[in-house]
Amino acid sequence: MHLADLLNVYHTYASTSLAQLYNLLHERALNELSGFNFAAIFAFIAAGFSIVTYYMKTMVPLRIVDIIASLFFLAYGYFYPSGASLCQYRSVDGLAETLHDQTDLQEG
Repeated sequence: MHLADLLNVYHTYASTSLAQLYNLLHERALNELSGFNFAAIFAFIAAGFSIVTYYMKTMVPLRIVDIIASLFFLAYGYFYPSGASLCQYRSVDGLAETLHDQTDLQEG
């Protein structure tokens, strides 16, 4: 943005009242958030957990964090109409049962 553009913006909004400016900003925020995808939050959290697994040095925390990531990916597949991701991460139930069975075998 150039200085002339900034001066034009200043002169445009300098004469508006705070209520008008608030309404303008409120409408702008609603327009920006209207296309927001709620399921994307789950996808970003899951991606974060998946990235963390690359820095794990031991296997048990890696599996736990990966299961958490898979649960968030499962939530993403549920809230976003994506059958492929829902089917892919539906195997989390099997992973959790396998992990539980292995833990029981190690204890007993």
